[in-house]
Amino acid sequence: HFDSLKKLNGLLPADKDLDFQREMQKQVIWWLKRCLEIKPHDKQAMDELGIAYREIGDYEQAIKWFERKLKLYPNDKEALDGLGITYRKMGCYEEAIEQFKKYLKLYPDDDEYAIYNLERTYEEMSETPQAVEYFILEFRPACTREVYTDEYAIIYELTCP
Repeated sequence: HFDSLKKLNGLLPADKDLDFQREMQKQVIWWLKRCLEIKPHDKQAMDELGIAYREIGDYEQAIKWFERKLKLYPNDKEALDGLGITYRKMGCYEEAIEQFKKYLKLYPDDDEYAIYNLERTYEEMSETPQAVEYFILEFRPACTREVYTDEYAIIYELTCP
């Protein structure tokens, strides 16, 4: 039934009818909690619960569920990613960066999400040079980078075949 809940979670309108979205997320949360009563260590249910809480803006509960999962399954990819995204949405950028960099260190061959999320985090912080560095990593090895500076700006030029 997790696939049905996940599909329902993905079908919720992004910015339209926020009351409807909140109500649907609350129903998803209720079902996931029932699932965890039956199977308390279910990894997918903990992930989906953290995401559902984050989607309704209950960041404290989202963090609680991602951290609970990390206690049971240390270094879990989805929990690290979910925790980092939650911290970023809260504006706790340093904590978000810490989670994404931990993900990169643990899973260097599966870095797509962490690199993307680091880019987004630095962009939200208005830290353009760091955001560009991670943007470039997304397109490696196909692109090369040139950096030009003048008294007004740092200019990045990507060359991609």
